[in-house]
Amino acid sequence: MRGYTALPSGVYKLLPDNLGDIATAMGETHFYRFGEEVTPLEGRSYRAFSSPDTYTETVTSFGRVIDQATAGHLSIVITDLFESDADWSNVTQKLREKYFAQHLGVAVIGVKNPFQGDIYDVGLNAAKYSWDSGSDPAKYRPFYLFIMGPEQDIKDFLQRWQEHFASEAGKVEMQYAMFSENLGAEGASFPELQVADSKNLYSNESLEVKDKRIREFGYDSSSDETSLTMTCKYKPGIGACLADMGKLDKVMQVFALDEESGAWKMVDAGADAPKIEVGPVDGEGNYAVTVTFVPDQAISMGQVNFIHARLAPEARSLKMPPWVKEWNMANIDLDPGAFDGSKTANLQHILESLRDTMQSAAQPALANINIVINAR
Repeated sequence: MRGYTALPSGVYKLLPDNLGDIATAMGETHFYRFGEEVTPLEGRSYRAFSSPDTYTETVTSFGRVIDQATAGHLSIVITDLFESDADWSNVTQKLREKYFAQHLGVAVIGVKNPFQGDIYDVGLNAAKYSWDSGSDPAKYRPFYLFIMGPEQDIKDFLQRWQEHFASEAGKVEMQYAMFSENLGAEGASFPELQVADSKNLYSNESLEVKDKRIREFGYDSSSDETSLTMTCKYKPGIGACLADMGKLDKVMQVFALDEESGAWKMVDAGADAPKIEVGPVDGEGNYAVTVTFVPDQAISMGQVNFIHARLAPEARSLKMPPWVKEWNMANIDLDPGAFDGSKTANLQHILESLRDTMQSAAQPALANINIVINAR
């Protein structure tokens, strides 16, 4: 990171103070330095990181930071994505276990900054290159903020960061990526989902379901086609990976309550199982989800039934923000002449790995529809 402080201008020179201002406005703040170990910084000593002489570490372990971070708090790591031994698979696994599997999120802010110095551990041979951007923005080198913790805290930080640097818009290139189980800025389950139409169904509260994510319905005829249509709004947040609406997994499950044991048992209706369809409706980002079934064919008569419909992106179908590919350095092991200090080696691989890990651990959905039908 030393090279980001060698030239007199750039966001990085003022980053300690900027981070201090933003973080302190959000609550109690502590600063640490990390290399091979993670060490707390006393008082305002963190401000020294704008000076080149501060950077003396020869080993960098992002994994140690994750080990010591408190998952329920917001943690921010400043990095050029150099990791000793290029062990990013270890970092990704730790993020999976500590954050994604616990319904927490990770965001990345990329910032182009003047740079003068050495770039280490490039390619399989861990080559070292010198790079001097001078004052040419086309040669500025990216550094990154990894923001980890509760999703709402991350969104709050991103909003404050954007507001803080609003005056630099057009002068400093900044980009964003967000990895969380919530693909949109709005909710993907009841009560946010709105019922647009229904057939052979009526709203019912005989079971007095307390969970607002579940709605209870009754039906007029057990032998007639029954449907429920909900309107959803897909409004991605800052840096969100975009869902490909043509590549969606449609999961339908039905469970019946065994009143003797109190257990829910899956109902296998075969070809007569409820169907789920997706279609566009008027308005940007709006779409409709329709669940269709015939009660006496699809659910268990004489019992309380639970229908779960889930609409989710297929594996690896979430589209990365375009800037990730643009900032990614080509594989210099295949083409030694491809080195470009204004880009980051393995950036695309690292962030795609985060996306895939988040998707497998958190299983993000565009819609979760939970219906209870009393067929007793």
